[in-house]
Amino acid sequence: MARPRRISNFQGSLLRLARQERQLSQTELAERIKIHRATLIRWESNLSAPTPEQEELLGRALGRRREWFHGEPPATMLNEDTLTLDEKMDVLLRRVGRVERRLELMTEMLQRLSGDLSPK
Repeated sequence: MARPRRISNFQGSLLRLARQERQLSQTELAERIKIHRATLIRWESNLSAPTPEQEELLGRALGRRREWFHGEPPATMLNEDTLTLDEKMDVLLRRVGRVERRLELMTEMLQRLSGDLSPK
């Protein structure tokens, strides 16, 4: 017999927004708070809701108060004022890492193209 769904006004869209602001994948966030990725997907889709304790873990991982997940979305996509210096550095390093990966792929593509275009 299925458990009855816990009554909650938790907003999965706000969870998704906060996760994307931090540039975390669902897998990365799930690993940080030690849950299965499928559970996170259900929360973001409003198919289930986290417990208050899990909301606290989400809040800590995403730099939000747990009450934030029950309110209206903020006007700005990324509120830098809520981030600690370490969190800002983490976001910046993730962005730099993504740029580096793109540059590596582009370099590989250009090398392959130049090899294909070289006289034989």
